[in-house]
This record gives sequence, structure tokens and C-alpha cells, in this order.
Amino acid sequence: MQTAIPSLPTTIPEALARELRGIHVLVVDPERNFREVVGHILRHVHMTQITQAGTLSEARQILAKRQVSLVLSEFRLPDGTGLDLVKAIRGGTAPARRLPVILLTGELDRLLLRRAINAGVDDCLVKPLRPITLYQRISRLVQRPPVYVEIPGVYFGPDRRRRVDGIETVEDRRRQDTVASRHAGGIILDDGPEEAAADASPVTARGRPSSS
Repeated sequence: MQTAIPSLPTTIPEALARELRGIHVLVVDPERNFREVVGHILRHVHMTQITQAGTLSEARQILAKRQVSLVLSEFRLPDGTGLDLVKAIRGGTAPARRLPVILLTGELDRLLLRRAINAGVDDCLVKPLRPITLYQRISRLVQRPPVYVEIPGVYFGPDRRRRVDGIETVEDRRRQDTVASRHAGGIILDDGPEEAAADASPVTARGRPSSS
């Protein structure tokens, strides 16, 4: 029997549930426990097709052999970074280069946010993750698929002229986490009302990528 996760919805609209069941998620993180917990969260909201990787090299091998719908990748990997993985995906051939990628990190400052945007990430989430936020971000990607654009020799990725929801920095998170109950393994286990309100009103980032 699946253990309940209090902050996640107990029921999901059938149309969305069908789409979520069809998603194959690649979770890339050096910590096995974190990968397992993320997998538990995903299965709770109908995403049962989950593949794990602990390194950049392993992730690239999986992507070369399997059809994946979404990548969740930690920034710091033993043999590179999550941005290296994003660049490899965006530099590939269509349609694989349009694979949505959510970057996970505990150190998302404004500089890293700009690097992530310029690399072509679809979203960034700050660790420790909130299950409800992860679910909301994935649902948005499913319900509002990104439009990808190319500036030859400069950029390929989500169209930043459209609104980019849900990108917060470590500083944003620290302001929000003053009443967070507890967290373990990179996941916040309990959300108070302040966190729920914050997740319902995500920080936005605007603007086109720079060429640097």
C-alpha cells in the first residue's frame, strides 16, 4: 500500500492523470535516497515510468537508448553538472532536443539562474523540494508544453518571451522556509499554510537569454 504524502492531492483530474501516466521520467542525482524519495512522490501522482541515474555519463547513456519524456537533474553531479546534461540535450537532434528538463539544486543564486536559463532549462527547483511544488511544475509542463526557439549559434531552448513560472532562488526559499516543519533527504516533509500560499504564487523570471 502506498504511503500517503499529505501535501499532494488525493484526487487528480482523469485527463491529467492519463497524461501523467504516459510520462517517462529520468531522475538524475548522485544520492540514491533522494532518487528513491522523488520516485515515491512521482508514483503517488500516477507517474510510474521512472528511470534513475547517478552520474552525467549514466544519464547520457540512458537518453541514448531510451525514450524519455522529462528529465529531473541535480546541478552537481560526480562527473559534471546538470547544465552539461542540458547542453547535451539541447545540442542534439530533433525531437530529442526538445526534451523538458527541470534543474534541481540547493544553491540557486541569480548567477546560476542566468546560466540555467541560457543553457535552455525549462524550470529550476530549489532543494529541499516540496512534493506539491514538484507536482505543480510537472503538471504545468504537461498542460502547457514549452515552445522551443533557436537563435543559430547562440541558443536553443524554451521561448523566454513567454512567462516562465516557478523559478525561485535560495534567497527566495530562505524567506519562505521560516515556518517549514521538517525536511529529510532533500525533501520537505510537511508544508505549512505559508508554504502552500507561496507555491500558489510562484516567482517569475522574464527576458530573453543573453549571448554570454
